[in-house]
Amino acid sequence: MTTSTIVQRIARAAVGVAAASLIVGQATPAFANAGPAGNSWDTATAVFTGTDGKQTTVKANSVRFCGYGFITLSGTQDIEFEKMRRLEVTRSDKHLQSEGKADLAVTALTGKTLNGTMRINCQFSGDNEVGRFSLYPEELKSVEFHRAGEPAPTGPVSAGDSINIEVKIQSGDRKTTCRITINPQAQQPTVAQCTPH
Repeated sequence: MTTSTIVQRIARAAVGVAAASLIVGQATPAFANAGPAGNSWDTATAVFTGTDGKQTTVKANSVRFCGYGFITLSGTQDIEFEKMRRLEVTRSDKHLQSEGKADLAVTALTGKTLNGTMRINCQFSGDNEVGRFSLYPEELKSVEFHRAGEPAPTGPVSAGDSINIEVKIQSGDRKTTCRITINPQAQQPTVAQCTPH
């Protein structure tokens, strides 16, 4: 069986699971109970993706904005990074612009997405093995938080959601990693990238 066939079968199975959770409506967030009680935050990582597509991994518990471990969305809602699954900057003014703002979409551990604005006069930062890494909101596309030992989020899945899967395939000495993006409504998986090792 070829790598392409294996990836297509896995993707089709995942589409079925996603569609079932859409229909049944009983998918629960995989990260709902993550956080301090599970101690997964101490070993979690955060992947910064810049607007240029470059990715940098840092320790999740070191992520800061203006030196704080949270952001304030629309001037009213504080959200700690520890309670986030994903933060996406959908639009941003330049950081030197007076009264500049950025539009954000924040996915909480519960699966709920919060949209709002934030001030942009500071940088997002985090520490990795070589030191401090930082980007202004205008340079940032997203930050995804990954907790050790936890599966990828499985829900709640709603219409229009996409699911990302990483598949590692080994056949003899040949190893391949494929990243698959699935839209449950389209019923057609898209293999974004396969990389041989």
